Amino acid sequence: ESFGFVANDKFLFSLSRKSNPVVRVYDHKTGAYQGGFGTQGEGPEEFFRVNGSGFTRYGNDLVVSTSKNVRRYDVSMEAGQLKAKKIFEAKIPGAYRPFNHGFMLDDETVGGRVGFTLNEFSTFNVSGDTSSFGDFPDLKPELPRTAYSDLFRSRFTSKPDVSKIASLYSKFPLLKINNL
Repeated sequence: ESFGFVANDKFLFSLSRKSNPVVRVYDHKTGAYQGGFGTQGEGPEEFFRVNGSGFTRYGNDLVVSTSKNVRRYDVSMEAGQLKAKKIFEAKIPGAYRPFNHGFMLDDETVGGRVGFTLNEFSTFNVSGDTSSFGDFPDLKPELPRTAYSDLFRSRFTSKPDVSKIASLYSKFPLLKINNL
């Protein structure tokens, strides 16, 4: 059962919560299955509660979020074998859980959504540094700003080079583009 898809220049990746391998890889042009990687579980290198909203790419690398961490992989074919090399991992800070819609902001920083915060996006890195950016639209000034994260729910996407983030709000006819 696949519940997330993302593609890069070479592969189409499928994410599963109910089977192993967790990530299945297909040739982008032919659709041929190339293999997969990752098992479900709570041990080292396993995937615990994978998050479809944080299944994305950064350049040609694959980004996979779970309830505990965010990992980035360089996926390639070597001598006919699929290779998934982990090149980044950061633990999601406890105060940021649940963390949704994770994406790589740069080589060392993860961005995404944390509920009941004053900014649209929150960030963290391997060192544990955290920050926030992006103001919510101010369409309901009579409400407390801490309610904005629920009121202004949105789907968003970033360009593969993360130079812009576009948000489409579910309760308002509003599209916002953040130029990073």
